[in-house]
Amino acid sequence: MKKLGSIALRLNNFLYNAGILGLLKVFEYCRIPLELYQVNGSELVISPEIFTSEKFDFPRMYYETLKYYFEDGTVWKKIVDLEFDIERLNISNDEGKEIFDKLIKKEIIDTKCLERSSYRSGYDIVKQKDDEFDVISSMNMLKKETDYIKKKDILLIIIRYIKKYHETFCFKDMSYTKINQFWSDMAFLNRQSNKKDMLECYESVFCIPVYKYLLTSKNKLQDFCLDCGNPIKMSDAFGMSWINGVGVDHRRKKSYFWNSKPDSFLCPVCALVYSCSPLGFVFAKKKNDSVFINNNTSIEELKRNNEGFTSEVIGNLDNLAEVCFNVTNRLIQKELELKESELQNIQVIIRNDSGYNIGIISREKLIVIKECENSFRRLTERRIKNQDNWISVYENVLNNLLSGRNQYIHINMYFRISLREKQSSWYIWDVLRIQIWKKGGNCMDEFKRSIVMAKFAKEIRSKIAGNSEEADNKLRGFAYKLLNSLQAHDRHRFMNVIIRMYTGLGLQIPQLFLKMFENDDTFMNLGYAFILGLKGEEYNPAENIKKEA
Repeated sequence: MKKLGSIALRLNNFLYNAGILGLLKVFEYCRIPLELYQVNGSELVISPEIFTSEKFDFPRMYYETLKYYFEDGTVWKKIVDLEFDIERLNISNDEGKEIFDKLIKKEIIDTKCLERSSYRSGYDIVKQKDDEFDVISSMNMLKKETDYIKKKDILLIIIRYIKKYHETFCFKDMSYTKINQFWSDMAFLNRQSNKKDMLECYESVFCIPVYKYLLTSKNKLQDFCLDCGNPIKMSDAFGMSWINGVGVDHRRKKSYFWNSKPDSFLCPVCALVYSCSPLGFVFAKKKNDSVFINNNTSIEELKRNNEGFTSEVIGNLDNLAEVCFNVTNRLIQKELELKESELQNIQVIIRNDSGYNIGIISREKLIVIKECENSFRRLTERRIKNQDNWISVYENVLNNLLSGRNQYIHINMYFRISLREKQSSWYIWDVLRIQIWKKGGNCMDEFKRSIVMAKFAKEIRSKIAGNSEEADNKLRGFAYKLLNSLQAHDRHRFMNVIIRMYTGLGLQIPQLFLKMFENDDTFMNLGYAFILGLKGEEYNPAENIKKEA
């Protein structure tokens, strides 16, 4: 056989990058010798031997890697896990029989998991392997049987049958819950192939074309792969309609292309890379929602972002919003370790039933987080009780920042909770500081003015109520009026309250209040700082933390 050149895959779009990461997972899980592939920065260099040598069964490797990462949460796993419970169950007494009935009713009969169309097509695949066992008939026997020893035996035979042919039934589950989120209508996901051996389908559609392509002379080829740029023969090219949310059906949508001539084709190697893209995403437990952190800096960085702390953070989380928050949070903590000049945009891709949601954590937002690092760290554990609910201030602040929203609505809410529940509110200084840095400009000057404004308010507090424990009660009415004014963005109403306070005490109004009329943000910042001072909360983080300890 003629000597073949190496295959070079370079980081590209997020889905292709997920495919490269997925392909690496296959190599690593199946322990492909390191001399047959190498990561060089943003490039993965692969020896063609992996796809052309009889030593390597790539379809089998692909399936085994999928099973390792995705079998938890599949119907197949739930069924085979019943074997241990059924075997050790004592059905010689009424209690054991009742447990047996409830178990099969809940896990098998009510769910109809063995009667699903995907499993029915799986039974046809297994029959082609000369195993004529009939699951549906056995299930009917199980339902009619009254002898519990026989019922137990029948159920164990069914479970062991499903367990034995995991490459059919587990593969079916993973295909229709994980893989088909990313691609469909190809190989084992093609409707016409749903009763064919799945490993053989994958081999014939993806692996054999790669083998033939690598042997093909490319000297005279005039068409090129959209992703890698290598020459391709149109008879060997893949369209892109099978890639969900990305591809266009060339046969039906030719008007999308110049002169109605489609030019977005893939070579077989890149098609195989895309087939591995589900392995690049990290899924929430028991869910089909997933997250991918894209980074074109290097493949190693891509691995660290997705295989390391992303998998660790997602862990046992069920809720996608919680997954995204925790992944983003850990990413940010990692970025904080870098110098400001090294900060880069982060692309977070979320895949759920509605498609791909792509979010960018911009460098500007990361700089805010970097500058306010201590404030964020202090807020990490800050949870406040609002009647029967607990609120994570850190989550609210971070979500507001990443979504481009101001913190003012939540600041107002935190003040009202603290007044009602008689809670400390010094942490609002950190929220206010983050808000000031988010707006940019002369952040330090604006924050210093806020500290001065709080000192003015604390002087008012001591004049009205002294240092008595009843100070908050005496000032609560003023605080609510000021909060209502800030909520309504009403400077004049706010100043009316201030004028009455100062004139009633015979004090001169500081000129700093004139700054409130410069712009809405300064009004809000100084206004909320004044309320902090009115509540006796000075900006002194170390001292405040010590008081709460």
